[in-house]
Amino acid sequence: FISIMDNFSAVGMEELLKRRWEDQFNSLKTFTKKHGDCNVPLEHPTLGEWVRIQRGHYELYKMRLPTPLTKKRFTKLEEILGFDEYNKSKEEDA
Repeated sequence: FISIMDNFSAVGMEELLKRRWEDQFNSLKTFTKKHGDCNVPLEHPTLGEWVRIQRGHYELYKMRLPTPLTKKRFTKLEEILGFDEYNKSKEEDA
């Protein structure tokens, strides 16, 4: 019984995390449509930290380094206008 509950909990948590990522991704798409870019301020109450983390994972994925970002999620982030350009513009400002 405990083994069954452990599996259920793990599957339930994994599904919850997938939904959370999709919800945040959809919020980012909405933000991008509203503001014309995906330059979410770090202070944004729901997206700021999430976008910062995704950009870090995105860069690691591009360098073929270990990251929890999947190919499917990488591709979805690439489809958002300016997601990749944000890092390039920050490098140019430095």
